[in-house]
Amino acid sequence: MRPTIRSLVAVLALAPLATAAGQGKGRIELTPFLGMYLPVADLITESDPGSGLSVVFGQKSAFSLGARLGYGLSDRAALEGAFGYTSSDVSIDVAGLGGTSLGGTVIQGSARVVYRLNAPASPTGWHLIGGLAMTSRGGDIWSQIESSGTKVNGRTDFGAVIGGGVRLPVGKGFALRIDVEDYISQAKFTLDDGVQAVASESQLQNDLVLSVGLAIQLGGR
Repeated sequence: MRPTIRSLVAVLALAPLATAAGQGKGRIELTPFLGMYLPVADLITESDPGSGLSVVFGQKSAFSLGARLGYGLSDRAALEGAFGYTSSDVSIDVAGLGGTSLGGTVIQGSARVVYRLNAPASPTGWHLIGGLAMTSRGGDIWSQIESSGTKVNGRTDFGAVIGGGVRLPVGKGFALRIDVEDYISQAKFTLDDGVQAVASESQLQNDLVLSVGLAIQLGGR
């Protein structure tokens, strides 16, 4: 995970060089979006060799909404901040005993570079995304656990976001933007009842977000 973050930090550090490669446009763009949140991995997978019981916590797929705000550095590169919110239930499955679901939420935020791959003069624009990200989990599932006096640590994780997409012009100052993003982090939770703290095993998370948004140019050239 650390090499990935270092690589993305390098991308962010080199982004200002894009300004030297072309005239800075200073374009400001707002993109509200609607997407689909698709977690690939389980949050918690634990088993007790003595009893043979195993428990699995997993975030469910759900619709997501959010917005991005970008600032153009050049004809090809832009800095962008993004925020997304998903109301996603958490499934709890205990081997041999069945499963249930409780309400949950996922908040994602990121600071990234968006780089256009094809010529700026082309009406359709293909781009790559890379940056640093934060994922925070909340909702009834964690509130119910903490209502017994047990504190749950590790619900907020920092990692990276990578992805790509396409822009399709739909009018002057407007474009349809379709993106696929992967929020990468490590999920590890600690349950602390004040007497003993129990930690889950670290689980690599790949939270995919497929989204469609309307890019609205607010200022700049």
